[in-house]
Amino acid sequence: MKKLFILILLLSSFLTACMEDQEPGLPAATTEGLNTAGCYVDGKLWLARKESYSFNDLQKIDGGVWELGGRLYYWMWMTDRIDNRSITIYLDEMPQKGKTYTCKTSTNPTPAYCEFINYCEYSGPEGYFMTNENATGTVTFTKADSLTGIFSGIFNFIGKDKRTGKTITVTEGRFDYNILNPE
Repeated sequence: MKKLFILILLLSSFLTACMEDQEPGLPAATTEGLNTAGCYVDGKLWLARKESYSFNDLQKIDGGVWELGGRLYYWMWMTDRIDNRSITIYLDEMPQKGKTYTCKTSTNPTPAYCEFINYCEYSGPEGYFMTNENATGTVTFTKADSLTGIFSGIFNFIGKDKRTGKTITVTEGRFDYNILNPE
């Protein structure tokens, strides 16, 4: 009986250690408005995360639809508030389910002066990387429901830092965001 107890104790310790060693992966590609986002940036996992100890109301994902000059535009900002990195997607029209948008333009990074055109950007300690005519990407919406506020999809892009000329590659991106119930 004593050997059985020791065996069970060792086995449970081993299983617990294995479970603790698992690194988080990409969030599931859902369409339920779960407020999740993730991708790989130059092969390294990136997740939208919020500071758990923060008392501010800053969200890990934010975005919306706005009207300017009688036209609707869409933007989404996904951020890792722990590592101070973000990914932003701008579209010059209201997203449609099943439609793929090509991001191949760039604009002034200052929001007050940006043009509302299709582009993606990554910002972090490494620099400020945007799509352009030579560094492109795509965003495909798997759900775009303005009544429920749920926008979900996949994305990938190459971004270039205008100052340094360096590029980053964003792959296997996914998001599932609820505009009406952000987190």
